Amino acid sequence: MDNVGQQSSASTSSTPSAASKPTSVGADLTYVPYSSELQLPGIMSLIENDLSEPYSIYTYRYFINNWPNLCFMAMDQDECIGVIICKLDQHREALRGYIAMLAVKKEYRKRKIGSTLVRMSINAMIKQDADEIVLETEYTNLGALSLYHKLGFIRDKRLYRYYLNGVDAFRLKLFCKVVHADTTEFTKESKTNVEKKTEKYCDEYGNKEPVECRYVPDDQSSGNVSYPNRGPLPEFRACKRVKRFERTKYFEFQFINFIVAVTSCSILLWRRRKLAEDGYRRLARRIRGNTL
Repeated sequence: MDNVGQQSSASTSSTPSAASKPTSVGADLTYVPYSSELQLPGIMSLIENDLSEPYSIYTYRYFINNWPNLCFMAMDQDECIGVIICKLDQHREALRGYIAMLAVKKEYRKRKIGSTLVRMSINAMIKQDADEIVLETEYTNLGALSLYHKLGFIRDKRLYRYYLNGVDAFRLKLFCKVVHADTTEFTKESKTNVEKKTEKYCDEYGNKEPVECRYVPDDQSSGNVSYPNRGPLPEFRACKRVKRFERTKYFEFQFINFIVAVTSCSILLWRRRKLAEDGYRRLARRIRGNTL
């Protein structure tokens, strides 16, 4: 649900105090939190121009009215040129943050505006004791994927045909708390059917198996950042059995669609031929009646 073009992440992070007061950047750009309904038209106009998903005004108000402290804007004087909209609520056993929308005006991309907005929202959610942060982005949006990976997000799963335009999406996740390799992240009650079926093959993480835990220092050249209260980050690799299972389910879905399409076309052709034959019979009877 985001669009940041091909911009890269910033090497400097905003502090949590950015959620309470404007942050000046250079001589023209300022980062401010959402504060008034008067800012909503500018936010809607920016997102509608940049994102592929259409949203009603009620969607914006749902996020902004419930979590106004998790909405940040980049302003060029009085013009909104960047915005991020998030929420934070309970999800199963975890307090989960969700980045719903991220958009930067095309003319202002590659100036680290998107990465700064993401950092501000992450810090604000961590300050409110978030356990994890998730989002979805198009699997073809390499700029957004690169940005989030540098900020510590990992690919959680691939969502087929997630968007209305038919494009697949990746769900990305950032762990905000210390995760130990010998602990279970999900309880048995919270596991999906796929995770339960593959549990004995894929350890306790369902469709991911932990490889190791590593600590990412701030000064790494890759741009990774360690946030407050976050210790070693788990490295994951996809479970091969689940990958085969998901691939099989995907092709089953495509095969069923093909069978339904062929059956529908066959019924349509049979019905047209039947109607044509009935029409010819009625025409023949009418001709014989006229000749007699």
